[in-house]
Amino acid sequence: MVIQVSHPTAVKAKLFRGFSDMSRLSLLEALRDGPLTVTALVERTGLTQSNVSNHLACLRDCGLVIASAQGRYALYQLSDGFRNPLPLGKAMCVWESGSNW
Repeated sequence: MVIQVSHPTAVKAKLFRGFSDMSRLSLLEALRDGPLTVTALVERTGLTQSNVSNHLACLRDCGLVIASAQGRYALYQLSDGFRNPLPLGKAMCVWESGSNW
């Protein structure tokens, strides 16, 4: 059985994939203070370098984080639309019928 997924549903699934892991949420929280390197994120979160890098790749794929080259390093920051992700997540959960939480 194949389930057809509409574009808005696929976008929601991608977004919530980014929110679905405690390590990714820790990274998002750390990035709320401003752009950071992987090394700084490792120090702030206590995660390993490889773990941080893997989760950042997911967060970039989900559109929650962007990276910019800073010499030999990449500087990661929250995407413009996701500076405060919790209201956005709540808004996306509101039923299409217009019901509110």
